[in-house]
Amino acid sequence: MNLVQKYMGGAAFLRAPEGDGGGGGDGGGQGGQQNGGGQQQNSGQGSQQQNGNGQGGQQQAWYASHNFDADTQAWIEERKFPDLNETLKAGREGSKLARDRNVIPKPDLKNVKEWTGFQELGWTPDREKYQVNKPQLEQGEQFDDGFFNKFTEIAHGAKLLPWQAEIVSNGLHAEERRIAKEAATRGTAAKRELEGKLRTDWGADYDAKVEGAKRAFAFLGGEDFKPEEIEAAIGSPRTAKLFAKLFDLIGEDSMPAAGNGNMAFQRGETVGALQAEINNNWANPDWKKAFDDPRNARHADVKAQHQNLLERKAALELKARGGKAA
Repeated sequence: MNLVQKYMGGAAFLRAPEGDGGGGGDGGGQGGQQNGGGQQQNSGQGSQQQNGNGQGGQQQAWYASHNFDADTQAWIEERKFPDLNETLKAGREGSKLARDRNVIPKPDLKNVKEWTGFQELGWTPDREKYQVNKPQLEQGEQFDDGFFNKFTEIAHGAKLLPWQAEIVSNGLHAEERRIAKEAATRGTAAKRELEGKLRTDWGADYDAKVEGAKRAFAFLGGEDFKPEEIEAAIGSPRTAKLFAKLFDLIGEDSMPAAGNGNMAFQRGETVGALQAEINNNWANPDWKKAFDDPRNARHADVKAQHQNLLERKAALELKARGGKAA
């Protein structure tokens, strides 16, 4: 392979018909065309003069004596290089561009998933090394690590680049946050509406009626309902009034103690039993967390529950003393 053929390999890369880097070769060819313009023009004139004067046959191309193959000659003619210097210059520039480029093969549109270029762009076949950043959480937000790990597994299988998977994850989390906030807003509005209606109907008996309704629901359910579940169940004035009426019909003595987690029947509750329930609540980390944090969704409920226990305990103690103050 001669010197021009060797350089031509790099330059030919730049003249692909699909536009894969053809600019470099064109630049070299145009530069040579410009620099050799004078020579080309003079050569042309000389050839015309000879042909016009009849003093010689058709002038041979300058590369005819170099024994180039047909492909090399066609390349030189296509680029219109005026001499060997410009030809080598264009080949050198094309070769340099080909070496400097990180050439990625074009994907097969019928089988894009198997394209090797994904790894060049940042995807790795090693699942353990494929890392996606978790969304930034706002204060009080809960994060489902199990769901996120499953999402990452799916994103890796789909060969999403980590930054693409992160955008999708953040978008999903933002939508989940929006839905939760809207639900909370609706819930707060509904709770205010319920409270306003019942306060109007029950007046000064509101607190006692609501507590009675909750205890009646828990009594009939026979399960360890959380305060928010009970509130949701009696979330309309009609159902709240229904359970308040049931509380009156069943009677205080047949009811489980307010806030009693195991729903054991407390016929004739005692000071000791109430104190034991208070102690159990304080020993429960979730209960204590809700009690101590005003931002917790259960804070108001556990505070009310605790106050109710204290008042009932105090009432029993007062009764035991014959109505005399301690």
